[in-house]
Amino acid sequence: MLQYIQVLKSTLTNSKWKRRSTFLWVLLFLFILCVLPLRFIEISLPGQTFYLLEQEFDVQWVHSVEKEEWIESYELIGNKLLLTTT
Repeated sequence: MLQYIQVLKSTLTNSKWKRRSTFLWVLLFLFILCVLPLRFIEISLPGQTFYLLEQEFDVQWVHSVEKEEWIESYELIGNKLLLTTT
């Protein structure tokens, strides 16, 4: 029995075993990333692309005719954007 415990202990502390377990943890992490859905909003402008992980966001600009600041609030519902406030 003592010999079995010593063999088991040396196996667990073996660097080859540590590398294998690290590899398995990394593999499990990558698998979880691939399986879990990641929802984001992609906003594309000429020369720029933004990715938003939030489900709500605001857009702010100065109106070209009225010369006043405008703010619009959007919310992601399902696969569509809903304008909630202006």
